Amino acid sequence: MTVMRETERAKLLMHNGIEFWIQKRWQKADGTLTPAGKKAMAIAASEKRRHGDFDATKKFNEVKRTASAVLLSCYVKIPNVVVYDLDQFWVPLSMVCDYKFVKKKVEEVENKYPFIGTKVIWE
Repeated sequence: MTVMRETERAKLLMHNGIEFWIQKRWQKADGTLTPAGKKAMAIAASEKRRHGDFDATKKFNEVKRTASAVLLSCYVKIPNVVVYDLDQFWVPLSMVCDYKFVKKKVEEVENKYPFIGTKVIWE
């Protein structure tokens, strides 16, 4: 298990190509995980199997990156309009590979437009 990043209360670990966050207290002094840590790793593994190697920065254009988040731009297709609109949204770096979170952000962008059938284009 490799520590990729560490904050005051949490660690981003990598094990067998799977990245996952745990609270520091979920890792014992000898490096093994508590049951809660093992559960976090299992959830991350199941998400990776379900969504593959999803990375939002590969699906959308990266506009700006800070230490903790990335600003992504996307094209919004509005029904019966030839021109696409350009919109942007922020995603925390820890959530860039989380398909469900990114999908929720995309839905928020779609809901900003009052037209039925508005869709964000995923490249």
